[in-house]
Parts: sequence; C-alpha cells; structure tokens
Amino acid sequence: MFARIATGLFLAPLVVLVLTLAPGTVGAGMVALAGLLTMDEYDRIIRPARRRFDAIWWVEIVSLGLFFHVSLRPFGAVFLPGVLFLSLASLAVLRLSRPRNLETALSDVASPLLGVVWIGLPLALISTILAGSLTTEDGGLVVLAILAMVFAGDTGAYFTGRLLGRHKLYPAISPKKTVEGGIGGLLGSLGGGLVVKAAF
Repeated sequence: MFARIATGLFLAPLVVLVLTLAPGTVGAGMVALAGLLTMDEYDRIIRPARRRFDAIWWVEIVSLGLFFHVSLRPFGAVFLPGVLFLSLASLAVLRLSRPRNLETALSDVASPLLGVVWIGLPLALISTILAGSLTTEDGGLVVLAILAMVFAGDTGAYFTGRLLGRHKLYPAISPKKTVEGGIGGLLGSLGGGLVVKAAF
C-alpha cells in the first residue's frame, strides 16, 4: 500500500503538469504508452502460456493503435465501432484457423477482445477528450477531473473500509470490500471532482 501511495505522490505532479500545461497530443501520447503496457500485462494474465508477440498479441496491439489513430482525428470517435469489429473478425479468424477444442473457441476469442474493449476503448476516448473532439471544455482538465475522482474514490474506499468497515459488500467477488468502504469511495469521488472544479 505504501509503495502505491509513494508512486502516486511521485507521478501525480507530473500528470497534473502534463494535463494542465502540455499540448493535448503530449497527454494522448502518455495515454497510448499506458495502453500499450496495460494491454501487454492483460494479455500475459489471460494467456500465461502464450508465445510472446504472437499473432493474437499483435491483433490486440494493432487494435489499440487503430483506436488511438482514429480517436485523434476530427469526428474519429464514430469509427471506433469499426475498429472493434475488425478486432473481433481478426481474432475469430485466427482462432478458427487453428483447429482445437471448439468448446473453448468462444472464450478464446472473447478474452483478448474484452481486453481491447476494457483497455483500448476507454483510453482512446480519453485521447479524444484530450484532442478536444468530445468537449468544448479544456480536455486536459476533464481528464484531470476523472483521474482525481478515481484516485480520491479509491483512497476513500480503502481508508473508510479499514476504519469503519463492518458489513461485507459482496464476499464471493471481493472478501474485503465493505458497504462502508463503498460509501466512502463514492464520497471520495465526489470530493475529488469538487476539488478540481474549485482549483480550476
């Protein structure tokens, strides 16, 4: 926990400076790098026995790159569903071209595709915000508000749960999460958004 806090305290000023002072393309570049590292980590988790940099990995990375490419174009967000369809088609063709147990075919395609959706799509939309295509507000400040709400919500949930947590939220999924922690997280997120609004 302390390592996470120290990392956050080190990176937070850099992120604030980039989002408030640097051009939107610099922030988009940082988001793209984060997406690349995250996608590789996700692929390692879902396919621990993978061959590094195999065809499925390349489909994930190329899909991620296409997401970012179209997101930085005017009205580029309208092309995101097309990129998602190309990802699905490519993964399906790859899976069916290798005769294996058909019972696992759906999960074999769905797992990497969900990585493209969970990682690529939100980060591409953040790039779109930074590029100014989705909002008339300063895109950097919008993203800063999102990050502040996520960080404050996570912090609020952790400390509220540790200090006041008594009622389990959903033990089958996360045994340590509590209702009190959930409420603390919600209040923390609201507080983080209000702080950014007041500061900027």
